[in-house]
Amino acid sequence: MRRLMLIAATSVSLAAFVTTGCDRDKTASHTTTSNNTTADNRTAGEKTHDAIANAGDKTGQAAGTAVDKTKDAAQTAGDKMKAATQPSADAAIKDARDTLTSAVQAAVTKDGLDDLVERFTKVDRDRIGKLDKATFGDLNAAVDKFNADWKAKYNADFKLSDKKQAVFGSPVAIKVGGNMADAARTASAKTDASGNPVNANDKSLNNTVTATFPASHGAPAVDVPLMNEGTVMRAFKIDAPDTLDGSKLKANLIKHIQMVDGMKDQWPADQNEAAQMVSHHIFEAIMDKQ
Repeated sequence: MRRLMLIAATSVSLAAFVTTGCDRDKTASHTTTSNNTTADNRTAGEKTHDAIANAGDKTGQAAGTAVDKTKDAAQTAGDKMKAATQPSADAAIKDARDTLTSAVQAAVTKDGLDDLVERFTKVDRDRIGKLDKATFGDLNAAVDKFNADWKAKYNADFKLSDKKQAVFGSPVAIKVGGNMADAARTASAKTDASGNPVNANDKSLNNTVTATFPASHGAPAVDVPLMNEGTVMRAFKIDAPDTLDGSKLKANLIKHIQMVDGMKDQWPADQNEAAQMVSHHIFEAIMDKQ
């Protein structure tokens, strides 16, 4: 009997010892402070390992975010560039009208011949080349007389920048795009990268514009084609005929400016209509119409 009681007592003591040991292990792994915050009992190596892992995760996330932002920025820049160089029909008309306006203004400005040629396509600019201002005497004389007579008639300088929509509006017609034959000199407006015809609604067709002046004021009808040569921003340029060189351009301008000035007694009372008449004759000269 005594032996059974001793065995039972020993068993109870061992159970108490095991329980106490487990409690101590738990206390060692998760010590709780007085403010109920679990203490960090990791070793220095464990802390370093965890810190490196967290840093790696954050670096990976940051790199992913940076790549996404760069991709979005590149896509946005590409969209903006495409929008800039592939104009809508309204934008093409506006830009073409700006070029027409500045071309006429340069044509009736003293020593403005080089400035006028800058409104031509690169092929035309290269063909005409740099002009010698020493030869501008006859043209400058015609320009000066015209401007003096204009101011005497309308009590204002000849200036198109504030009336471009009226001057290059009805009955002048500005047509955007057109059939593929009209766009023959603009490869991007005729075919895609594989040489296939582009969709008729593709904005690349808006890279060609034609301004048509109907016959009026002693001048026959004339078409003025323009092309968008812009690579970063839109740049519509006048596509002058291949027959035009510097000497012929100067001679044509003298002829038509003197012709217009010779009709000063018949100039319309409305300045816009008169400016349209002048512009018509300037483009007869540029397009080498006889």
